[in-house]
Amino acid sequence: MELYFLKRRYRCSGSLRIVEPINQCHNKSWSADTLETLVWEQIQRVLDNPELIISEIQKQRQDTNQLGILETELQQVERHLKTLDRDQKELLDNALRGFPESLIIAENKKINNKRATLQAQKTELETQIETSQEAALSLPKLERFVRLSALPLIC
Repeated sequence: MELYFLKRRYRCSGSLRIVEPINQCHNKSWSADTLETLVWEQIQRVLDNPELIISEIQKQRQDTNQLGILETELQQVERHLKTLDRDQKELLDNALRGFPESLIIAENKKINNKRATLQAQKTELETQIETSQEAALSLPKLERFVRLSALPLIC
């Protein structure tokens, strides 16, 4: 009787075209034992170095504190975008009234450039807000973990 031992492996589900049928992942699969060893080594490195945990807590506190500032900046950017919409509508009205075409085209180009800059700012702010919100959610969990890990283990 022959015994076949299956080796556990991790692989990207993109290699099966499950995630995105258009883009197939070509990354190799990893031995589960090898990958899990690497992960546990990193966990051990963090646990052996409490300064890493403390610095992460401080970083997340800063991210949480910036949330209000970022949300205010986002509101300002959104107001500027609405103003550009009104400016562009006014520009269209002026074009229909017979204003010189070259003037309309030049002004429209300026508006579109401003809009592109503001859209990029908006995207960046939304990303930063999401990061700050995640920090606000995970900070209590991280602090609880640190408190619990400081307790002696009961065997």
